[in-house]
Amino acid sequence: MKDFIAVYNGSMDKGCWLRLRNLAWHLAGEGHRVHLVVPDAFTLPKHANITRLTLARPRRQWLGLNKVLSAAHGVVQALRIARRSNEPVWLAFDTHNGMSFLAGRLVRAHKVLFIRGKARYQGKYNEPLLYGWLIRALNRSIKRRAEAIVYNNSSARISDERLHRKHGILSYTLYNDSSVAPQCRFAMGKGPFTIGYCGQLSKRKNVEFLIQAFIDMGDPASRLVIQGNWQKYDWAQQYMDKERFPNIEFRAWGKDMSGFYRDIDLFVLPSLFDDFSNAALDAIAQGIPVLLSSTGGSPEMVDHDSRLLFDLEKGERHLAERLSYVRDHYPMACREVESLTGKYHFNWPEEVSRILQGITDRPRGESLAKRKSSPEQVSASRGSLS
Repeated sequence: MKDFIAVYNGSMDKGCWLRLRNLAWHLAGEGHRVHLVVPDAFTLPKHANITRLTLARPRRQWLGLNKVLSAAHGVVQALRIARRSNEPVWLAFDTHNGMSFLAGRLVRAHKVLFIRGKARYQGKYNEPLLYGWLIRALNRSIKRRAEAIVYNNSSARISDERLHRKHGILSYTLYNDSSVAPQCRFAMGKGPFTIGYCGQLSKRKNVEFLIQAFIDMGDPASRLVIQGNWQKYDWAQQYMDKERFPNIEFRAWGKDMSGFYRDIDLFVLPSLFDDFSNAALDAIAQGIPVLLSSTGGSPEMVDHDSRLLFDLEKGERHLAERLSYVRDHYPMACREVESLTGKYHFNWPEEVSRILQGITDRPRGESLAKRKSSPEQVSASRGSLS
């Protein structure tokens, strides 16, 4: 039985938290103890081996000072648990949840980092000023202290290869998985051609770019559905005017996700940067045609198929033309994505458990010696390590 400790100082809406929850449940089911340091409002899986330590969330929100203080409290809580455990495993989903790694010399612990996105984009677009600056400043230092880093796409791992070699860090690539069933559609649904996006509406997601492209498309017979946390953003309010924008529909975040995918004919991801979008992944796994901005891990997600990608630098008009092309050649778009539908159907927590077992079962001296000499690089695709 091992002790796993994870601090999560993020949002309940994000895929990172959903994956951490699923992983905690899986590890607990294997007989391990899992300690989650999370805000009080978070819902945890009910299991005798899962315990909660509350992460303080001060009310004072000045420039993100509350999140900075929460991060510091998370380090203290993680250290308390680690000191009561025998060589625990610290798990961090992105470096901003791995600040306890900086205090790692105070305890003997394995430190495993999961990179789900780039800290410079997280800090610039998703976080308030002080906390955003902090996570960008500490990003590299936290990576250096990890024993192993698991990336969700190869391009992100390759960009850090020099860091791995210099500090002897074990590195892995393991794609996100999807549990949805393929729809194998080859014709548009009844009614108007429906374009969809679901997820966060932060600046990094660039959703207004998609809205403008849809307007430029100029097709009164098509419809755009945006499902996300639009209530938090003032810019979205102007598009709620049904007289001006009768074919744009906003839906609440988390409401009937299966219905969202059932209703759309095309999923579009207009992000400025996205390592491996869970929403796009679920669309692909269901056989729904996609158009993804050619940034981050998106090209790798669709096997670099240019017919499923678009260039943001070419502007909204270019995307509008691509939307029209998919509408007019829909069976072909379905065939393009058909070959990808089975790629992401595997058990992600099970594969992570195998990776963790390989890391923690190494004799301590041997592990450190190997880190100094030749860092390991392992790829995982569809749940098979190679």
